[in-house]
Amino acid sequence: MDGITPGKNISPLSPEIDSKTEKPPIKETLGLRADGGSSAPQKPLLQRTTSISEVASRNPALMKVEKEVVSVWEQRLSKTQGSEAREELMNLPVDNRRHMLSFAAFNGMSDAARWARANGADINTGDANNATMLKMAAINKRPEMVQVALELGADPNLVSGMKHGQMTLLSSLLAYKEDRDAPFMQVLAMAKTYGAKVSNEEERGRLLSRLSEVQARDQDGYDYQELKIYLENVQVHTNQPSEKFNGTASGSPIVSEVDNHLAQALSCGDLSSNELSQFQTGEKDFYGFLLFNGFSKSLDVYLKSRPSDEVKARMESWDAEGNNFLFSALKSKAPSMISLALDNWSGDINSICPDQAGFYAYNPGATALGIALMWGVDDEVLESLISHGANPDMSCGSYPGLREEKGKSRTAYELIDDRVSLGRTQPEQAERIKSLMKKARDSYLQTS
Repeated sequence: MDGITPGKNISPLSPEIDSKTEKPPIKETLGLRADGGSSAPQKPLLQRTTSISEVASRNPALMKVEKEVVSVWEQRLSKTQGSEAREELMNLPVDNRRHMLSFAAFNGMSDAARWARANGADINTGDANNATMLKMAAINKRPEMVQVALELGADPNLVSGMKHGQMTLLSSLLAYKEDRDAPFMQVLAMAKTYGAKVSNEEERGRLLSRLSEVQARDQDGYDYQELKIYLENVQVHTNQPSEKFNGTASGSPIVSEVDNHLAQALSCGDLSSNELSQFQTGEKDFYGFLLFNGFSKSLDVYLKSRPSDEVKARMESWDAEGNNFLFSALKSKAPSMISLALDNWSGDINSICPDQAGFYAYNPGATALGIALMWGVDDEVLESLISHGANPDMSCGSYPGLREEKGKSRTAYELIDDRVSLGRTQPEQAERIKSLMKKARDSYLQTS
């Protein structure tokens, strides 16, 4: 464990952890010009931190929620007997999707990641979707969490993810759109520092082209030459895939315990509703944090504590990732969360995800029904959406995840057929859903 004793209950801020973590020289990590020249104004690609708390200190509300989350794991770990059981707790998915490290990366919880690593979490193990902490941080465009993962020993050359989303650290950069130039440069500099290699010559060419495009747009004077030389000369590496942890979960799902704990903290005032209105992690506010993680009990309490006009506005607004309230709930894939969202939904269930500057959603033009089909929610959820008025005749947007036809607009009927071909829906169930969609279409046409 690279100097960290598994199972040792160390505070996330413990200097013992930091002292055991080898850190590269600051100049290389920042990606500054090696000669110190100043022919153009230089800006660092990522400010280094002497302690992980400095990363999270940008948002005190996030830090407070993070402490509550870690306390649930601490309590469960203290009651878990035997090294194998403790190892399983730290490495198995907590919600049928993420394990603690990928959960921490997704939510920007750097102290939680440090604590997990110190207590037996394997930095290079994949979660239910075979996503490592590094993959989760990189694909969600969180350079601060990419740095944490690398400092904790993540291998930048592991291939992580499922069939349609396998990538290394460098290949993840090809998913960064124009409005994410700064994260692209930050992660590229870290890739160089931590020895990331290209998978093939095509990838090298695409990264060099992307770097050139960023340089053409940049007005602030990054020194691109050093990173260009790195990409031109870095070795091609035969990448090994990450592996999921082999074990069996025992006891109640810890994600439910976290949800119950946060709901209680909200109810008793340990987490102040007004304080949480300032919560921010990446592009997500506290509503988004609860929605995406499937914390339905906590969200129910929070909704009742906020002004009704705020809740209504939040329901119908779109965040920078192209998600409204209902889209976020659907992407949690948690039936209780989706049910809560539908019960509280007052907007148009057929709202279309905008295609506008600043959004980096996978699927502009998508509807709620399209999102449900694309993300593989349960068949019962599809039926519920249809019963709430989802129009199956509307385009489901452009999404490359189920078929390798990037940019092609899909229909609900096509996506149902995809689910059958992938084994997510049985043929007879698919026909029943199509029959419901036909009835919904007829009803929609009669009332529109």
